[in-house]
Amino acid sequence: MTVLEERGVFWWHDDEIPENCFAPPSSVPGLLKIGKDGNITLDLDGYLPSDKGAWSVLMEAADCEGKIICGLLRVTDRRVMLLKLTPQGGRVSTNGLSYSGYHASQCLVSERALHEQSDDFSFYALEIDLTGFEGWLRLGSSEVSVVGSTISVKHEEINAIEYEIGEAKMAIKFSVSGDGLSDGRKDHVEIRDNASIIFYPETPLGLDEMQNKFLWLDDIFTILTDSSYNLTWPRLRHRGSRETRYRWFFMRSLSKESAPEYYKMPTNFIQLRDVFGSIVAAWLEKREEFGAGFYLYLGTRRGMQIYSEHLFASLVWGIEALHRKKSSEDVEAIKIKEKVARVLESVDRRDKRWLCGQLKHAHEPSLEKRIFDVLASLPVEGIDRDAVRAFAKKCAALRNDISHFGSHRNGGSYDEFLRELRSHSEALSKFYHVLILHEIGIEPKIINDWLFRGFKSHYTCSVFVEVGLLKTGILKAATP
Repeated sequence: MTVLEERGVFWWHDDEIPENCFAPPSSVPGLLKIGKDGNITLDLDGYLPSDKGAWSVLMEAADCEGKIICGLLRVTDRRVMLLKLTPQGGRVSTNGLSYSGYHASQCLVSERALHEQSDDFSFYALEIDLTGFEGWLRLGSSEVSVVGSTISVKHEEINAIEYEIGEAKMAIKFSVSGDGLSDGRKDHVEIRDNASIIFYPETPLGLDEMQNKFLWLDDIFTILTDSSYNLTWPRLRHRGSRETRYRWFFMRSLSKESAPEYYKMPTNFIQLRDVFGSIVAAWLEKREEFGAGFYLYLGTRRGMQIYSEHLFASLVWGIEALHRKKSSEDVEAIKIKEKVARVLESVDRRDKRWLCGQLKHAHEPSLEKRIFDVLASLPVEGIDRDAVRAFAKKCAALRNDISHFGSHRNGGSYDEFLRELRSHSEALSKFYHVLILHEIGIEPKIINDWLFRGFKSHYTCSVFVEVGLLKTGILKAATP
């Protein structure tokens, strides 16, 4: 499936376009395709000018470095720019047509001519339509009233909201669209709320930096909605001699998940409206601070299937990484270090080097303690510390069994081992999600309402009961 498939003419970015012409004489016809996942290919009917002539069809990736292809599409008259090119396909023939093809990592599409210089190609704004996230937005800006046979609709305009994100700025803008929204008699009328996020960096950014900003916004919506549904393709704004807006495509992994339902989400915009800027700012700060402590959880939410062992190990690695980043050396660790130093002073010099290596990490907390410390700090209702400690102990044992034995260390049914892994992965994943929500500033009440009083609360409680975090009786009270 493609999001763009259209023929046009294409040329090197630095080829001069004569006055009153829409393309240079060197342009070549071809077909541009952009897949749903951002896979960008260009199949030309010939080859672009080169000092190698037709043999340029056989060029290597290094020959494309720094080159940009521009184009004009035949049906829509849209302009395109293909960047980060690699050769793909093509043929050299001495008795027929020679033609070439390219794969591009980035594609910019504009309604206007592309006059900007590539060495100054930076963007002052990133705009993302929030289509599919209406359930999270919960705007409800249209009021319908029915009196007898008369139906009336009143729409209330919502003003844009601006937030400070460190030195950058972000705005959420609202609009309305639909069918039949004009005077006169209609067969049908439809009205829809629309919203978009616009991110304004402190200074204009290049494509790679803007792509990072887009991906972290995509990630935070995964956290806020508990859904792997992806943001739509963004737009970029460039301000040169005039402002130009681009639709922007690039290769990315897309989830098959449908748009999230409002009743399944842990948060919504109504709850977060006043603090959304601080939540996004905290997200940026914490993901930079904790690194793998955040990424390893997000890596399990990409809509990709992975083995149970890999999933569980990734969750435990992430919890461990986060604990290492957050924790400072406690009193007990200092005492153990001092004890190790005393022991080393008392042993024979010949044995000291060996023993020093053996005791190098003696002061560090065990994996069980790291998991317990992280989970016990979360504001989750109704789970006592003893249950969390037992859960942490089991998680540490399972991770060590995977790493050192590939299954239960004492043998036994592999199916039973997988069942334990899956149940503990589900519970640990839920805890991990709560952990990130808590770290970025989501209120404990919102978190607990989602866990224990929301649409999926019975399922959540069932997961916790299965691994011993809650008692069976809680299931009767967890039905929404």
